[in-house]
Formats: sequence, structure tokens, C-alpha cells
Amino acid sequence: DLDVFHPDPESKFIREQLRVGDSPLVLSIRAISPLYNPLTIARAIPIVLQYAPETKFAFFTYNNDPATFSQLKSMIDSQNVCHAVLFIDPISDDARIADYHRAADLVISIPSSDGTPSSVLEAMACATPVICSNVSSLPEVAGDAALLVDPADTDSLAQALARLYRDPVLRQSLIERGRDR
Repeated sequence: DLDVFHPDPESKFIREQLRVGDSPLVLSIRAISPLYNPLTIARAIPIVLQYAPETKFAFFTYNNDPATFSQLKSMIDSQNVCHAVLFIDPISDDARIADYHRAADLVISIPSSDGTPSSVLEAMACATPVICSNVSSLPEVAGDAALLVDPADTDSLAQALARLYRDPVLRQSLIERGRDR
């Protein structure tokens, strides 16, 4: 729905609510369950913090699998990266979800399988660069408008994040291609 999911600089108030200021904000938009590989994202966090220590990672917590959520929190604790991780309570309002997409500097969606990844298209419509899985329907849906990674490969994800941090031309290119999707 392009009436809801579109660029809007006024949505930056979410950054204030999250208290992230100007820190880069990486948003994981999928449920915390094994299918969506949140532990791969968690393993990438300390790698990213080595070159971008101010980065914040936000996870949506809707439809979470309790065991996976517990593992995720334990991993974050054991890696001493709690200061860089935020958990966002479940949101059912599409307009509010769109605000989070727009507030993020980058969206990650790395499921092991996916049908129609509307959340990836929603992020793209909000002019937010996307890193997504190279499996299932995602390569076809995202095309060249996202960086594609193996959803189980932490190093691949960390490298994709590094590329987007270090290459503003690539970021802008993904944003423009995403809007065309």
C-alpha cells in the first residue's frame, strides 16, 4: 500500500522514541523465530560494532518463538552487545510499521524460506536499503534493489552491512532501485 509505505522525513520521530539519535539504525523486520534467522543477525552484531561502534540494531518482537527469543537474548548478553540492541514491542498498525521502516538506515530480512516478502517491498517503498536472503522468492522479488546474502552465513551478512556503511553510492542506488520495484 503506497499510501502507507512511502518516504516521509517526518517519521524520524521514531528515532527520538528509540533514543538512537544519529546512530545508524539497523532494523530486523521479521518475527523472532528460526525461519527468520535472528541468531545470524545477532552473531553479526559484534563484527559490525568493530567498524561502526555507534550502530543500533532493533528487532521487532511480534510472533516470536519463545525459545528462539531466549536464545537471541542470551547470545546478545554473552557477546556484551546489549547496549546496541533494542526490542520493539508488537505493532499491528501499518502506518506505525512504515514509520519504523523510514526511521531505519537499513532493513534486514534473511529468512530461510519466504513466499511473498511484503515486508521487503514495504521497506523499499519507504526508501530504506535492504539486505535480504538469497533463497526462495527473495532474489526474484528484490532483484538488484537489495544486497542478497546466505541467511545462515554470518560473515556474508556482516560484509553486506559493511558495504552499505562504507559505500553511500551503493546505498543510494539500492534506494532508487527499491522505489522502482
